Amino acid sequence: PVIYFKDADGNDVAYAYDRAGKVITRRSSSSPIPFPITGNKAEVSGLQFLITDPSGGTAVAAWPPRITIAVSVNPPDLYLRDIVTNIQTTVSGRNL
Repeated sequence: PVIYFKDADGNDVAYAYDRAGKVITRRSSSSPIPFPITGNKAEVSGLQFLITDPSGGTAVAAWPPRITIAVSVNPPDLYLRDIVTNIQTTVSGRNL
């Protein structure tokens, strides 16, 4: 899975799951080569993005669109590899 958006500086940014490297990567229009943003002491075994648009595609909604990010990680150690931690958070944009 990959998610694309514009950051605060107007750069195009992409976050993606690299299955081969078991990491989450980031690339942007200012830095087009993907680089890992997760550490080497954790292996990412899953990444999901769920985009919720409460407006149903119209311009009016009670709240802004939300993105739920779910990540599964486990230690790279052979004896601890079966211990998986699932993390989930939801983010939304806002005008400041």
